[in-house]
Amino acid sequence: MEILKNPWKELFLEKVAASKASIKICCPYTKAPIVKEILKLKPSAVQLEVVTSFKLINYHAGASDLKALSLFLAQKAKLYNHQPVHAKVYIFDDKEAIVSSGNLTHGGLVKNYEYGILLDRPEVVKVVKSDFDRLVQHSLTGLIVDKHLEKAQEIIDQLPIKTKLNIPSDFTEDLVSVNLKTTAELLGGGQKSFIVLMQSIKTFLSCINYMLLKHLYS
Repeated sequence: MEILKNPWKELFLEKVAASKASIKICCPYTKAPIVKEILKLKPSAVQLEVVTSFKLINYHAGASDLKALSLFLAQKAKLYNHQPVHAKVYIFDDKEAIVSSGNLTHGGLVKNYEYGILLDRPEVVKVVKSDFDRLVQHSLTGLIVDKHLEKAQEIIDQLPIKTKLNIPSDFTEDLVSVNLKTTAELLGGGQKSFIVLMQSIKTFLSCINYMLLKHLYS
């Protein structure tokens, strides 16, 4: 057993490269640059299974990449959607497992303050692996294939392009102390307008996401 703190990317990639039979991943956010590194180091014979949370709002916001999922599929990985997934679990050859707060992103592996644990006790890893297998078989879990990614990209391409917020150069307050009201006033619409706008956008994308899933899995 080993406690993991950021950066833990090097250790993670070492486990990927050392795998001989299988890698199982449960992670809601994935970015293409990290997936490219995984696939470059993964031995060709190693089978990949990935469970993620297929939410359009995350791909539209850039928090996660459809390209990352496409890369997995191109390498014949089994890719699954389970909307409520928030866990980050990585299992190597069913012999070792990492349970962490870190996603497969630069932030999750390097930049953010994340915390996790590397497990190698057989009886514990067996339980983690069993939970992963049950998640794959869960009634709310569905298989993701290329046509789903294409449809999702088609919808996202029709949505407004998100714009970067330019904070005034003379704004020097400690960002830790800036509350929602201050941020809302900077945006020029007042706190209530800001909250309503954010809720409307989130609701709109959630509805689109629901309709997409209904179409894909009906």
